[in-house]
Amino acid sequence: MVAWNQGFTNSPIALLGDIGHVQDPDLFRLFRKLLNHYEVVFYLLGNHDPYQLTMQVAKTKVRKFEQEMANLNQSRTTGKFVFLDQTRYDLTHNITILGCTLFSHITDKQKLKVGSVMVDFKDTKDWTVDDHNEAHHSDVDWLNAEVTKITAEQPQREVVIFTHHSPCTDPRASNPKHRGSDVSSGFVTDLSREECWVNPKVRMWAFGHTHYNCDFVDDATGKKIVTNQKGYAKFRAQEGFDMETMYLLPEGKTYRVRRESETQPTNSGSSTSTRIGKFVHSRGLLGRMKARLCLLRKDTLELPTAE
Repeated sequence: MVAWNQGFTNSPIALLGDIGHVQDPDLFRLFRKLLNHYEVVFYLLGNHDPYQLTMQVAKTKVRKFEQEMANLNQSRTTGKFVFLDQTRYDLTHNITILGCTLFSHITDKQKLKVGSVMVDFKDTKDWTVDDHNEAHHSDVDWLNAEVTKITAEQPQREVVIFTHHSPCTDPRASNPKHRGSDVSSGFVTDLSREECWVNPKVRMWAFGHTHYNCDFVDDATGKKIVTNQKGYAKFRAQEGFDMETMYLLPEGKTYRVRRESETQPTNSGSSTSTRIGKFVHSRGLLGRMKARLCLLRKDTLELPTAE
């Protein structure tokens, strides 16, 4: 069971893939529960979410729910649901969220192995390695274009990117035991030469999928790289999983805070600072699936508690 503090907060929350199956009504019941407590609920598809559906049908079902919630949100009876499918959302006047699944690029050398081993190509209907790679290029092109546009037209803005798959081959971002794996390109893609990676306006990148937790600053760009994956509900939480860590992004800098009393004052004195939390999983949300929640705090550090 999951218990929330009573009442509606102005804190957004993001679910970055592999939360549950889109065909399962329990997933949308979870969304509705979260929408009763959070101002914005972000969601993007992981590789498991479209289980037993085509990718297009899965997206259509989520978009239909998004529209239904938009109608309710007009009367402020519920929070706003935002489907991150090549989606831009301006969180504040100077912080923009960019979100997409970012399917990995599967190399020609690993194509046969990945296609036979990974369940994505069995569980998602009519989904092939070629479709996967095409979706990857589409997501990367979109991220590059959005970052370029924001930099040119709104240079005061800073960008936080949410994806499901990993954008980085830095050894700190993946489990050492998988180094040299013959299916690695099904999980990770090196975007180090892409505009969406090198542009200094991108201050933070958070992702999932790898079953490995990391928290570091990229040496070349200075951006924060984070993932906080609980893993499958029936197993013990992954090492490094933390339900409480938060991130503060004022004026392009990142601060790590745990409680309001521990928050360090910033030099900027800005009133538009936004606290961005790590990915957390509350045990028993859907029982059988791994889940990642990213708490985006604008005013408080109050967290949901798991029972």
